[in-house]
Amino acid sequence: MASAIEEYNCTGVEAGARSGYEAATTALDEIEGYEVSPEMQPVKNHLKLALEDFKVACNYAETGAMKYDPDELETAARYVNSSATHLEEIDELGLASPTPVEALKRLQVDLEHAVQIIGGGKTPSPSPTPTPETPGYDATFAVGSLLAVAYLVLRRRR
Repeated sequence: MASAIEEYNCTGVEAGARSGYEAATTALDEIEGYEVSPEMQPVKNHLKLALEDFKVACNYAETGAMKYDPDELETAARYVNSSATHLEEIDELGLASPTPVEALKRLQVDLEHAVQIIGGGKTPSPSPTPTPETPGYDATFAVGSLLAVAYLVLRRRR
């Protein structure tokens, strides 16, 4: 989704947001099936909150891209930040890789940049410097990484 925002690809943002929403929904459904120890309950709670915030962010990002609406994109950026904050809480416990947090922070910055462009009435122009990364679904990767870490942590605690 972040790559699509950088390239002013509204269709890509919509597709990435839908994909991220579906991945977060699946992850939340799977997390509910796990019983955790009292010590791990705060981790599970933060993980659920991060995924719920990410789902809301995806809704706003999709709507903002469809309508070219800076307010929707700004709201999406706030929810992405909230999701990243919950992941940072888990990271402070030493139980999650920082990679999902970094991907969400990049997404937040890109959404805020899109808000400035749309809100300022500027006509977007593609960046002249090609991005070295392969365009993809960074947010989906972040959620997938988060799920893998959560699965391993919860499996180890069983």
